[in-house]
Amino acid sequence: MEILNDAIVILDKYNLLGGLSIEQARRLILGEFYSSFSSIYNYESNENTMNNNGENFNCLIAGKSTSIRLFFGRPTVLGRISEILLSDEFLHYMDWLQITFPLFYRFVILPPLMLIFLPTTFIAVFLPSLYDSRTNGNMTFGSTFHIHESNDVNSPSKGWVWTDGLNGVIKWEEPVYGQIKTLYGEWDVMYYDYYVGAVDFKGIKLSFYGLSKYTYYVGYASHVALGPSYY
Repeated sequence: MEILNDAIVILDKYNLLGGLSIEQARRLILGEFYSSFSSIYNYESNENTMNNNGENFNCLIAGKSTSIRLFFGRPTVLGRISEILLSDEFLHYMDWLQITFPLFYRFVILPPLMLIFLPTTFIAVFLPSLYDSRTNGNMTFGSTFHIHESNDVNSPSKGWVWTDGLNGVIKWEEPVYGQIKTLYGEWDVMYYDYYVGAVDFKGIKLSFYGLSKYTYYVGYASHVALGPSYY
């Protein structure tokens, strides 16, 4: 609980609470919502536990899952700073300054850059959820990696997902894949598929890489569809 409370304070510092005050976010995560969510989660007669394909619309969503990614969202402030510092245009301009005005670069430009770059790098390594989290977008559940001249590697999303929307309370507890659409990508000698399972997610997503394999999230989604196999 203390970790989540500290995370809320940090998210507020970087304007990532989506208009919520710190107290409202605390009530949402640690207070009334947590209590009501716990009772709903354990009240079997009012919920539909999905072991097959199921979906919900215009719903609250909360979960603890592996193999989660968020695409097409709004990057954090630190993410935007990193994008600028690592852009080709910025790096080329710094190279030009270093060659053309070496003393000016060394004593005027470089010190403030280091003051920005060093803490940003530290956070990217040790607190990556603050660095690369997205506050809204399409959430993928599970993936498939296709390695050339090798077998595919399937990674379902494990954990649990709870929703409360137009179709009532629906939760998934088995390994699942997103059922809405597939996002494709390629890297080096492999290409991969990510399976979208929640559209228009708006809320809080926390990852603690190196400490836990799970991603924790709570918020709203316009459409959630999950199932035991990818399509």
